[in-house]
Amino acid sequence: MEKILLLSMPSAQRLARAYTQTTSRLFVLNTNSIKLVQIRMNSQNKGFLDLFDENGKLKEPPKARVYKGLQRQLHPDRFSLKPEEEKDISEHWSSIVNNGYNWLLKPLPRALYLLELLGTPLEEGHIQIQSDFLMEMMELNEDILSADKAEIISLGKEIRVRLNEYIDKIETAFRDGNTEEARNEVAHMKYIANMLDKIIEIETKLEID
Repeated sequence: MEKILLLSMPSAQRLARAYTQTTSRLFVLNTNSIKLVQIRMNSQNKGFLDLFDENGKLKEPPKARVYKGLQRQLHPDRFSLKPEEEKDISEHWSSIVNNGYNWLLKPLPRALYLLELLGTPLEEGHIQIQSDFLMEMMELNEDILSADKAEIISLGKEIRVRLNEYIDKIETAFRDGNTEEARNEVAHMKYIANMLDKIIEIETKLEID
């Protein structure tokens, strides 16, 4: 028995655009008729980017209205009185939408996802991180751990500027088709993003806006 869900045409079209191979089918409801759309997943498509109508730019988070619209259609609570098969498939697609939104919400996971789409994930292949850079990150980490409130504010501004500089360089590398350069910059950006996470955690504790 095929798995089916009743969705609005826009929601089903987004899913169909984003995924081009799976065993699931969705019944699509519009004002005139019910149509059957086959959803498939394929490594050649853009997946999460198509799902949220994204262009892949690191500074542009996924559209919240699109996310909320998809979740309204797919949330398992809407299918609480439906057959178990419909509940299962709604949970499956709701999870995909959640994961996609969370992956695209921040620049670093967006960059990592783009590298995966290009077939050059960061984990594969050696990337040389200069010892000077690693030493700088160790010293920066120590500065963060020992900083007072004023110093945390200053460090937060500095690290955010550096992160944006990496974002600009990575976007340029992607735009120019220089995947290896993008991989190298993303590898370094991971360290800066990690420092920013630590800063944000301290800012929250110290109630710094």
